[in-house]
Amino acid sequence: MSPALTAIALLSLGVVDWPEAKEPSSGAAAQEDAAEDEASRLARLERLEALARETLLHREPPCVSTDAHGHPFAACFDPWRALEVSGGAGVGPSGFSRLVSMGVRLRGNRTSRQNEDATWLALHRLAAVELRSDTGQLGLSALGYQGLFRRHLREGALLLPTNPPVRVPFPLDISLLVEAGRVEYRESEGDAWALEVVRASALFDPLRSASGQVHLAVGPTAAYRLRFVDKGVQHDVTPLTALTLVLAVESDDGLWVARGTSSAGWALTVGEPALTFRARGELELSRVLLAVNEQPLAVFVRGQFAVGDAGARRATEWTATAGVQVRLFSARH
Repeated sequence: MSPALTAIALLSLGVVDWPEAKEPSSGAAAQEDAAEDEASRLARLERLEALARETLLHREPPCVSTDAHGHPFAACFDPWRALEVSGGAGVGPSGFSRLVSMGVRLRGNRTSRQNEDATWLALHRLAAVELRSDTGQLGLSALGYQGLFRRHLREGALLLPTNPPVRVPFPLDISLLVEAGRVEYRESEGDAWALEVVRASALFDPLRSASGQVHLAVGPTAAYRLRFVDKGVQHDVTPLTALTLVLAVESDDGLWVARGTSSAGWALTVGEPALTFRARGELELSRVLLAVNEQPLAVFVRGQFAVGDAGARRATEWTATAGVQVRLFSARH
């Protein structure tokens, strides 16, 4: 590290203070002061460089610890960059159930190419499959893709196209939640099954967190769903008549995670005269207890509900589940 870069780094961290300004001198005294200042500056930079080796170059990464033998190991985990495999037991109106599930979660974070003050924060969920056994009958739910995209501006603003234009503060981040390819099938419904082709929500986040660790957003939703019932096809349309709430919060070390999605509103079945109310949601809280070879094992509790929106026959139900979850490849170094 060069002396100049070392000084800048230490000054920015507050390790040292800026030198105090001196009263200007003139003539021979000015030349003498300049020589003393140059010597003092070089000596100060040398001391800063030596100090940097202790405070910067030898500092361990924040998510890496060492054991008694000096070997490094990961102490933090990313719950949104993992292959998840879960198992658990639940209870609902029909009794006890067992489940296994798996899926992939990914995280994205990049600065906007058009505006350096804007950051795109993204959470992805891919190929999520859950198999549940309830009173001896199986149920399958699968989600092809879910993506939450939030554009965070350092200073949000609205532009009013007046003459002259007016810029006013805007206290919300704008997000987009997209889901595609959600399938539901239950043995208890016979040969009926449902496919939600797409669901999209325009969301507004009042917290405006600069990190991707906190998301809380709400906004209108549009969706299109097919239900294959009694050898026929029914088309369900939600024309921006529902509201969706999204929550995703995690601790700095990734050991605690809370996340959930809830949607409620009115949908129209093509051929029926009126809109019907439907709601569904899910909330999960998890905690990493230990890690085996840097693969964390967590326990979780999860609550799910549906009002006129469960399965192909639009049932109403609720489920409370607890279990264990392995998040493979989520260690942060």
